[in-house]
Amino acid sequence: MTSPANGSVVAEIQIPAIGVDQYVVEGTADSDLSKGPGHYVGTAMPGQAGNVAIAGHRTTNGAPFNGLGHLVPGDRIILTTVYGQSFAYVVSGTPQAVSPSDVGVLNYFGDNRVTLTTCNPEFSSTQRLVVVGKLNQPGANPAVPDKNLSYHLANPATASWNWSLLPTVGVAVSLLVLLALSYRRFGIWFEGIGKWFVLVPLWAAGLYFLFTTLTNFFPAAL
Repeated sequence: MTSPANGSVVAEIQIPAIGVDQYVVEGTADSDLSKGPGHYVGTAMPGQAGNVAIAGHRTTNGAPFNGLGHLVPGDRIILTTVYGQSFAYVVSGTPQAVSPSDVGVLNYFGDNRVTLTTCNPEFSSTQRLVVVGKLNQPGANPAVPDKNLSYHLANPATASWNWSLLPTVGVAVSLLVLLALSYRRFGIWFEGIGKWFVLVPLWAAGLYFLFTTLTNFFPAAL
């Protein structure tokens, strides 16, 4: 089977308990995870038997796995392949924090499972939060995975804050504060509803600028 290109969509993941409905892409490099949750290369592909492992950001790039720590046994994780096959998994235990270098959670355990990982705690990459779901779908027949595959992992230990953007973050925050302090003056310059036609686009632009700057300022592994 030809491996999908890194960054290409390989499945859809839905976790109703925490409102997740995202497309999963192949790979866990920064460029892949910026698009959405990423499938660990070398683990079972969605639709295959074995351990389907998926990583996702917790605080940046839309934070698709921000709520992973709130999952409890019994919650459902649904994977739909690009071929339209759906596989329902059930969370089998409470989320566990492990070392970011602990690749054992990605191993094949003789069952059919999905393993979700994200950084822990929030705004840090010192640990990896792990959630495991077991396939609980009578009649499901995942394809047998290839053997002797090696894992390709992003190394969160090399992630760091982009301190060169700190002045830009300061400028963005200062502009928003200045805009807030100028509220009354805008009311004098633009009477009635007119001030909102000016303020709303300015606030939207300022908040977007701050958000995009913070996304690049935080470590990519978050």
